Amino acid sequence: MHEMSIAQNIVNIVEDEMSRHGVDKIQAINITTGKLSAVVPAHLSMCFKILTENTKFSKTILNIEVIPICYTCTKCKKYFTSEKLIFHCIYCKEKNPVITAGKELSVQSIETGEE
Repeated sequence: MHEMSIAQNIVNIVEDEMSRHGVDKIQAINITTGKLSAVVPAHLSMCFKILTENTKFSKTILNIEVIPICYTCTKCKKYFTSEKLIFHCIYCKEKNPVITAGKELSVQSIETGEE
């Protein structure tokens, strides 16, 4: 389960940012993951919970936003989304639209407990 290593990387990123900014408490970590990133949000949440149990992150909420697969057609230039891989434009049927989002995995923001 690669979600455990991803959860560890998230903790490492947050710890680095906490150190850089002199922050002691984190309320929430907000991440985005694309539908094509091969991350299972429920597994990532479970791994984060296991990894942070009895640590300074034990009460930290991990918010996960799943980004759909986004495409732009090379012919008609229209933008569209899908929950699954498709191989033609839904508007003009041109083959091989360009995937413009849906592969990402990133920490978007960190909510601190500081006032």
